[in-house]
Amino acid sequence: YEGQWSEGLRNGSLKTTYPDGRVEQANYYKDQKDGQSALISKDGLVVLSKYQSGLKVKNSDKQISEAQF
Repeated sequence: YEGQWSEGLRNGSLKTTYPDGRVEQANYYKDQKDGQSALISKDGLVVLSKYQSGLKVKNSDKQISEAQF
């Protein structure tokens, strides 16, 4: 993880790089995803999602190319 921490918890904007090459940029509040999240695949596909208190908002996924991001 790269990003902001508060009292040992993820808090603010964080970037996570996974072993398979995907990169996720997400906002956290008290160690839970909260707000916008972008998951970028190695081939440039971006999946935008919204989270509220750690739960994905239903039907919030939107796929775009990395160039549109």
